[in-house]
Amino acid sequence: MTVVINKHTKIEGISECPFDHQAPSKRFIKISEIYNVSDFTLVSVIGKVHIRSEQSDVKVQERSLMKLDCNIADETSAIKLTLWDKNIPLVLEGQVYEIANARVRSFQGEKYLSGNFDTIFTAVKSDERNMTVVPQLMANEDSFSLKSVIVNRIAGVQEIQRYAVWNSCCRKLSNLQSDLSICDSCGLSQIQTAADQTHFSVGVFIGGEHNVLLRVLQDQVQSFLKLYNGKAESCNRINVEKPTNSEIIAAFLAARNLKITFNSKTKLVSSILYTK
Repeated sequence: MTVVINKHTKIEGISECPFDHQAPSKRFIKISEIYNVSDFTLVSVIGKVHIRSEQSDVKVQERSLMKLDCNIADETSAIKLTLWDKNIPLVLEGQVYEIANARVRSFQGEKYLSGNFDTIFTAVKSDERNMTVVPQLMANEDSFSLKSVIVNRIAGVQEIQRYAVWNSCCRKLSNLQSDLSICDSCGLSQIQTAADQTHFSVGVFIGGEHNVLLRVLQDQVQSFLKLYNGKAESCNRINVEKPTNSEIIAAFLAARNLKITFNSKTKLVSSILYTK
């Protein structure tokens, strides 16, 4: 629930509070827990900030906004934090913050946090919280988390998700009740139709000694299908641009001796190659 104060609101002080009141306690979660949180959820975390890039000017609904990408990390994990406009001056390099009401988002399967007008940044004094953070804070966390495995065969394909994306920023459309949606990243208004479900991702289960479920996005699926077509008989080749779900499943299950590289944190595949 939100209470809106406007110019017609009258506020008066009183000497005593007529009821018992206790401020709600803050609930902070560990950054490693964010990867199990649904998109668009508001969360609160405590972590040390590392600024990843210079501020950039982006267009949002014909307005210019400043954007800043950071990392925030605690002792369990690190995650990208995107700040907008008035939030940017509130954050300093290497400082520990309590960040309340940041929104969980994802881009190409990668979770991140986004600041908004409800987000509250509170600096924590170093002598009050001597935080030890994971190495990903100062390192390139994508390369740090990459892992390659050799598999003789893929054990199974769990699911194929087809979805629409925003026409301006190419982020995945959320599953809202209304057909008309507004992106809180780029500000574009867009009507979602069945014809827009042209993007897809595949859940691939490796099994065996690795025993892990991986997510393969459209670009990597299409790259894999091109390699598959190079080894397949002409009658079994697949239309790479418009593959059906059954064709995708058949190609993954028929492939042998693959080198799969993926992010061990997000389980997102970055490449699939034949080893022979």
